[in-house]
Amino acid sequence: MEKMACARDIRQIPSPEARDRMLRACVGIVSLLFVSCSPDLVRRSSMPAKAPEALEAVRILGARHGEMAGLAGPEGVCLDLRGRVYVADTGNDRIVVFSSQGDLLYEFGHRGWREGEFDAPIDVAVVSDLVFVVDWGNERIQTFGRDGDPRGSVSIPDERGPWRPAGLVLGSAGALYFSDGERDRVVGLNRAGQIAFEIGGFGHWHGQLDDPRGVEVTDDQRLYVADSGNGRVEIFDALGAWESSLVGGDLVMPWDVCADGMGNLFVSDAGSDRVCVYGADGEFLFSVGTEGLRSGGLRQPTGIAFDGTEFIYVADKGNDRIQVFRIVYKARNK
Repeated sequence: MEKMACARDIRQIPSPEARDRMLRACVGIVSLLFVSCSPDLVRRSSMPAKAPEALEAVRILGARHGEMAGLAGPEGVCLDLRGRVYVADTGNDRIVVFSSQGDLLYEFGHRGWREGEFDAPIDVAVVSDLVFVVDWGNERIQTFGRDGDPRGSVSIPDERGPWRPAGLVLGSAGALYFSDGERDRVVGLNRAGQIAFEIGGFGHWHGQLDDPRGVEVTDDQRLYVADSGNGRVEIFDALGAWESSLVGGDLVMPWDVCADGMGNLFVSDAGSDRVCVYGADGEFLFSVGTEGLRSGGLRQPTGIAFDGTEFIYVADKGNDRIQVFRIVYKARNK
């Protein structure tokens, strides 16, 4: 996607026969997720509630390393409890894993439609010993062990036609949420792997969505959706009822959203080359980033993740890298 373009990516769609092979259900994977996904496995901050006042660029991940090519248009990023950084390296059709300091650990995947292969992976999530990857071009969510061995696919039988997962988040209450760019919706799966609710549908009114991307669930079970086509972040309660919208900060194309465990929100805006920061009350606080290659500069930021301490990781897609920012919190006497 070119910078500032609002249209969806158009990629070659495999034949119905190939799609059937790709999307054969592996419902046991979903069940395994819910067994593994307990509240104590979710990264949380132990710091008392404070409001951010700045983001400081501290590190860059993703340069060429030996014989391994550098990142190419990465769109997704997440961390596990050990601090390892998982990157959906979209342009190279692979997942790359770094240490928190940026040392390359390993990679897995390559282009294709068979199990363990990718066509433009755009998001990644980790829980327990499972890695979930949104395989955009193949219209599926694949599951892997931590070392990259394929474990199957999460498939949602749907007689209404194709679905195209875009963003993914694992809730602490044992739920799996993903955005569906084909139907402009967010789907929540229950512990049995069945659809518990659907929210959205195309439109511009409250609770409607236009090309939803990243999703986040906070400790109070609110669901945040980066509604990229409408230039806002939509907020829903635990049952999927619309509550409100984040619209401050002049969002253009919000791509992803993460929370720091204290209610503060960080939104990557691919349309304006910024990260926008909001307080726990939803008030816009400030933004960082201007287009450029310098440290702190951003070009089409997409995925964003909080590490559970004081850092956020941003997939700086247009600059082929991951940028790490330290959150500077206001002192208590301010």
